[in-house]
Amino acid sequence: MAVVRRHARADDLARRLVTTAGVVGMLAVIAMLTLTPNPAQAARAAQTPWYCLLCGETGTADVILNILLFIPLGVALRQAGVRRPSAVLLGLAVSVTVELLQATAIPGRDASLSDVLTNTAGTAAGVWLSQALPRLIDPPPRLARRLAAWGLAAIALSWGFTDWAFRGAPGPAPHHASWRPTRPFDVPFPGRVLQARLGADDIAPGVVPAEPLDSAFDRSDLQVEARIVAGGPVRDLAVILEVADARDRPVITLAQSGYRLHFSVRTNASRVGLREPAARLEHGVPYTIGDTATIYGRVIGRRLEARSVYREGPDHRLRTRVASRSLSPLLGWSLLLGLNPDGQGGRWISAAWIGLPFLIVGYWLSRSSVSIRRR
Repeated sequence: MAVVRRHARADDLARRLVTTAGVVGMLAVIAMLTLTPNPAQAARAAQTPWYCLLCGETGTADVILNILLFIPLGVALRQAGVRRPSAVLLGLAVSVTVELLQATAIPGRDASLSDVLTNTAGTAAGVWLSQALPRLIDPPPRLARRLAAWGLAAIALSWGFTDWAFRGAPGPAPHHASWRPTRPFDVPFPGRVLQARLGADDIAPGVVPAEPLDSAFDRSDLQVEARIVAGGPVRDLAVILEVADARDRPVITLAQSGYRLHFSVRTNASRVGLREPAARLEHGVPYTIGDTATIYGRVIGRRLEARSVYREGPDHRLRTRVASRSLSPLLGWSLLLGLNPDGQGGRWISAAWIGLPFLIVGYWLSRSSVSIRRR
């Protein structure tokens, strides 16, 4: 008996150490993601009212990410033996602490009531998930079949919604073009724009005919180009060429950040507060001030493409660089994170986003079939 008790105490101590480490690890992840200074965004953060609920153009994406960030904390607290009400209150306390630090000591981070509410909701969801885990891991046959059906329906809905979110949304006419516009919190493009074209037509600052633009969006075959004189790097986003709708919302954007070329179009994602897809081309703008380049942005079916053509090097050879960005309905995660799914990290996230749901559904189906065979 004494040996059994010692083993039980050792197992209990090991479990407590593991669960405590889980809580500490989650607190460290939260601190890393929320308390890292971002001085470049200080002016933008200062304009965010603390009482906002869906803050900024990507408010929905931020709400979802805030909830997801605190779900593991709720699970870890429950696994560590913290009672449900206490776990939710601890999540609230952590969120309030983070927001106070962001408001008073961390430059470039915007504190808001929305963050507190969504973080607390995420903790509560994690507490519920912790209670539900045993049934999700070992469901009875009927529940396993229901979970598999719900999982497949959720996958189909996700793909359908992502397909809709990636479709172009040109907005109401009249549209107007701007060369080197300066929007709040953006920096001016340091170079010059010599010429701009939309499709086969030259465009100057002013009204853009709506019919060719709408038709190009409908066909998912749109091209914009500009001939520019480089003016050196910029630390933030500098818009080179922009087409905006009647409400002054950007519809097509060619911009520079550092020496990177940035091309984006307005999609349905912006209607619901998610992140817009963009193609980003490294070294898309010449290094040498005064050099000329022709830059392109194109929508080709389910792909965005940024292209740059200019002479460089001692031999002044004409070089073409191209970067593309997929608009596949399988890449819904990018509506939340805004990363390039064609990059190395993006491929891993895409593989997890596509594969994990099917693994989970397959597991539930296997549990159902095993239970049926046992009968």
